[in-house]
Amino acid sequence: MRHTRRGRITAGLAAIALVAVACGGGETADTDEATETTDDTGDDGDEAASGDDIPDAPNEGVDSDRINIGWMGDVTGPTASAQVLNLSGTEAYFDMVNADGGVLGRELNLIVKDDEYGAELGVSNFQELLNDDRVLTIAHLGGSFIVDAVLPDAEREGLPLIVTGQTVNTSLASPYAFHLLGHYFDQADVSVARMLEEIPADELRVGVAKLEVPSGDEWDIGVQKALDEQGGEYVGNTSISVSSPDAGAFASSVQQMIDNEGMNYLAIHVAPSSALFVVNTLASAGIEIPVIGMQGAASLNVFAEGDADQLEITEGVHSYKTLADESEGADEIRAFIEGEGASYADDAEHINFTAGWLVGMIIHNTLEKAAADSGEVNRETFYEALQTAHDTKGLTCPVDWTERNDNPCAAPFTSDGESMFMVGDFDQWAEVVTADYTLAD
Repeated sequence: MRHTRRGRITAGLAAIALVAVACGGGETADTDEATETTDDTGDDGDEAASGDDIPDAPNEGVDSDRINIGWMGDVTGPTASAQVLNLSGTEAYFDMVNADGGVLGRELNLIVKDDEYGAELGVSNFQELLNDDRVLTIAHLGGSFIVDAVLPDAEREGLPLIVTGQTVNTSLASPYAFHLLGHYFDQADVSVARMLEEIPADELRVGVAKLEVPSGDEWDIGVQKALDEQGGEYVGNTSISVSSPDAGAFASSVQQMIDNEGMNYLAIHVAPSSALFVVNTLASAGIEIPVIGMQGAASLNVFAEGDADQLEITEGVHSYKTLADESEGADEIRAFIEGEGASYADDAEHINFTAGWLVGMIIHNTLEKAAADSGEVNRETFYEALQTAHDTKGLTCPVDWTERNDNPCAAPFTSDGESMFMVGDFDQWAEVVTADYTLAD
């Protein structure tokens, strides 16, 4: 089976490495250690083969007693507060499944590599997972610049990647990168639609604040495209340093866009730490302006720690539900943390935990489908089985990777400081998601 692509991508610009910033917050995990877990997700209607019938494929992650899955992400670096929650969600799901006997008579063995949000270490970790640990697949990969760096080897080796922390154009062009997070343009579509619920199109004037990374430029383009399509006017942008943001300079640039351009809405591209910087800087400077941001702004930590008055007019857009929004998947998570998974209870309140849980769910489903379809589990059969529809139990939109490798799904979120709440539902916001990822005409 071969992927086709429905999302439109400008080939020349799609080769640019675009850095995506993860969101959320959490605890630090130990690296290079195996975490065992498994789950009881549904399949695609096929009867899975018995584990005894599935031959080992030790060079591709399938041993007689375990299936080795790689996980790459930032555990101790600048975005660790976000990415360890993704790790926690996958660990929790694998724990649940392994406690119930595993998959195909084998335990799920999660091999964790900490890239510290650096490309060089990320490439080294990838090579270890590929050549030393010989994993079946690699999950998460919380930086698009890292995905870009490892994609050629993943494609050459036939190693599928399940990417949950970001979606930008470069990895959409690869048939071996499967995405669960809505593209920045999807998130921009929803952000502008949400703005238009508050301010009429003929009055809406939007400025962008973005981190000084290439994916910030992509967010900026997405906001402009969404305004062109839906209505409203783009008035310019200002940048935020990733490592040393300047509160005075930022407040001054925002105030200038308000005074000179009439800006009345701010669309932000941030990590959780920089979202907190934006919220608190605006409050300290006495600037009152509604704010909406991509997934980095949809962080419970931001809403728990930021200025309360500014947070009343701040929202973030994301692609996953939490325990505060009812779904079959949320019920499953709740049942787990109320029982043997009690140690995950705090992490489970965060959106990124849901993302990690979904990774485990899809890996589980795909293993069973590969076994049922071919009687074997290896990289090739796992890759083929990924290219199908996956039941997400309502934790995100239905994922169908038969003809595309992304998940055009997003909705605004707000918070009471204790939980994140979706505004409306995914179906409502799907009406404005164009899934057009062209960077330029």
